[in-house]
Amino acid sequence: MVEFRQVGAVGELSQQASSLVVVDGRQIVLVRTGDGFRAIDNYCTHMGAPLAEGVVEDDEIVCPWHAARFAIETGEASCGPARCTLPTYAVRIRQGCVEVAVDVKADKPVFRAPAARQKKSPTVSAA
Repeated sequence: MVEFRQVGAVGELSQQASSLVVVDGRQIVLVRTGDGFRAIDNYCTHMGAPLAEGVVEDDEIVCPWHAARFAIETGEASCGPARCTLPTYAVRIRQGCVEVAVDVKADKPVFRAPAARQKKSPTVSAA
């Protein structure tokens, strides 16, 4: 079930700026563009960098760690090393407040490092 949650006032965010908001436990980057607001997951799909610490250039947000780029409107990775699309969220303005839509029944996303980067526990064999 999708519900809108208030995340701030329209006047709190300047043009082409981003802000980290937490909505029902999800970290979301809110970006003010020329035609309104967009909302995208905070974590880069490459190695989990916090995109809220990146920069907004044109219609993309740039990862602060390895310069991967994501389209703010669609979440699509437009430049590696990231390849996976990020979730995006609907945004609306109501009575001067910015609201972001989240699925309140869905599991909250949890970042996990790619399998190749996870440390493996040593195995012990019985003698």
